[in-house]
Order: sequence, then structure tokens, then C-alpha cells
Amino acid sequence: PPPTWADMDMDNWKELVTFLTQDTRLELKSKALGYVLGLTGTQDGQELIRKHKEVLRILLDLTTDSDPQIVRDAYSALLNLSASDDVAELVGLGVIPRFLDSLTDPRQKHADKICMLLSNLTRQEDGAAAFVKSVSSLPHGQNSLYTLVDIFDRRDYNKDAEFHHLAMVFSNISQVSTARKLFLDRSKCIIPRLLPYTQF
Repeated sequence: PPPTWADMDMDNWKELVTFLTQDTRLELKSKALGYVLGLTGTQDGQELIRKHKEVLRILLDLTTDSDPQIVRDAYSALLNLSASDDVAELVGLGVIPRFLDSLTDPRQKHADKICMLLSNLTRQEDGAAAFVKSVSSLPHGQNSLYTLVDIFDRRDYNKDAEFHHLAMVFSNISQVSTARKLFLDRSKCIIPRLLPYTQF
């Protein structure tokens, strides 16, 4: 059965966290992260992690680990945590700009998980507003939203991703007036490009 917070006292928790660094030996790091990943799949485990917010930063750091399995598990843990309604902590850590930067990398092997994360993080208005603000702060400003539409509309942008969950992100951010104006900008033809995808 998956681990629960009841199995973990404070000393054990502190020891576990020390193994969740990029410099830790792979075997130990993998076991520690596997335990945390299990915790993120349960309500009790998520409550424990919310009490130890440093774990969120640790998981974010591990998404750039040198081992592909560690990176995958770190993204999976963050995805589990983002599935709850309490995502303010993640949004507050500034993860959206970081995820956007990763998403636009055509070599990013976890782009679909990032899309799912962004979909979860933008369900509520605060997260949607943070996303729109982050997009506008990228090098190409508001045109960066159009870049995301381009990525969604292309089949060859990233061989490891399909970007289907970007559709949910677009839907979520439409609750923000700034995003609605961008979508309805006739000069960019976003709506005509997205309309065919509503037929599936």
C-alpha cells in the first residue's frame, strides 16, 4: 500500500528530504522520490507535503535532474499535487513562467505533463491570471500566447508531445479579460485556428 503521513515522524521526514537533491546518489534519491511520489497520490500525503512546503521547491529542482526517471517522477509528483483545488502554493512559487519556458523547448520530453500541470494550475482565476501575466512577460510579450497556439496547432513541434492539454489551458485562461481580448483579436486569427479542434 502507498505510504501515509502517519508512518512518518518529523525526524524521518527531515532525513528523507536530505536525499532529495540532485547531488544525492541515484539509488537513494530514487527511493526517496518514489516515497514522496506515493504520498502525493493520497489525501493524507498531500496534507503532509503542504505542511512542509520546501518539498515543492525540491520537486521543482528535480525536474532538471540529470536522470530521466527522476525528472519523470518529479513531474508526476507535481502533477498529483496540482490536481487538488489548493494550488495557490505552486502558483505562488512562480512555477508558471518556468513551465512555460520548458514547454516551448522543442526537445522537452515531458511537455505533455507540463501541459497537464498548466491546465490544473489555471483552473482557478488566480492561476489563470498568473498564466496570462507570465505569457505577457515572456520575450515576445503578448505574442507569446500566439506562439503557444502555434505549438498546439503544429504536429511536428516536439516529437515527444501532442500538446492536447493546451486546449484546456486556453479554455481556462478565457476567464481572464486580457486573454479574451487576445483570443478575439481578428488580426491574429486565433479563433479560426482553434475552431476545427472543437469538432472532435
